[in-house]
This record gives sequence, structure tokens and C-alpha cells, in this order.
Amino acid sequence: MSNTGPSLAWWNAQLPVERRALAAVEAAVQQVSDLLPVLKGEHVVADHIRVACIESFFVNVRLTADFLALKPDSRDLRAASLLPGWEYQAAWDQLGSHWNLASKHVMHMSTLRFPDDLGEIKQITSVQVEEMADDCRDVFERFKIQYSPAD
Repeated sequence: MSNTGPSLAWWNAQLPVERRALAAVEAAVQQVSDLLPVLKGEHVVADHIRVACIESFFVNVRLTADFLALKPDSRDLRAASLLPGWEYQAAWDQLGSHWNLASKHVMHMSTLRFPDDLGEIKQITSVQVEEMADDCRDVFERFKIQYSPAD
């Protein structure tokens, strides 16, 4: 089988890792916004689709917060890795509670997700999911304004 398309080296030059990472975060932020009507009950879908949308919302909130609000780590691409001087602590102040909520209630089998007393479960409101989406958009927009890729 012959390969007549561009080489992998060509693609790597066209799509550097930073550009691919930013596209993934931008898609996550967009999906968080796009899923709001389902989470708020404005767009009715089958229960299993609603659950998938809720999980996707929180996974993407966490991905966005991971990128924007966690300190640099050589194992992961982070905003602070791409933009020296990025104030990830300020981003954490805005996104940290959302990261924790997504981590404890979707990503992990935590005791907050499965308390002994079901009365301890707190429902997440429409206002809260809107705030999460707004905060993700706001912090990502701040990052984009400050970031200029090295082309």
C-alpha cells in the first residue's frame, strides 16, 4: 500500500503540538457552552443521552481548568507552559472549585459522589452550570488575548 499524501513530518510542521492542544481546549470550552441547554433542561433528550451530556460537560470543564489553572508540569501541556507569566493562580481562583466538583463527582468514585447519607448530595443548579461555562470561557479568552504563538 503506497502513501501518496503528505508525510508525518509535514503534518507535524503544519500542526505543532501547541496548536493541537489549544484546539482541544477551545473545543472543550465550546462543548461546555453547547451542552448548557441540555443541563438546564431547556433541550429534552433521552435519559441516557442526558447523563452522557452531563458527564461530557464536567469532563470538559475539568480539562479546561487543568490546562488553564494548574501549575506547570513537564508531563502535561498547560497554559503556564505555553505562556510564561500566565497567572495560573488567578485562573485557579476562578476555576478551582469547578475542577474539584468535576473531579469528585464525575472523574473519581469519591465519598462526596457516594456519601453514606443520600441527604448530603447537593443538586447542581442551572445558575451553577452557567457560572462554570462563563468562567471557562472568561479564563480561556484571557489566555487567548495574552498568548501569541511562535510561528
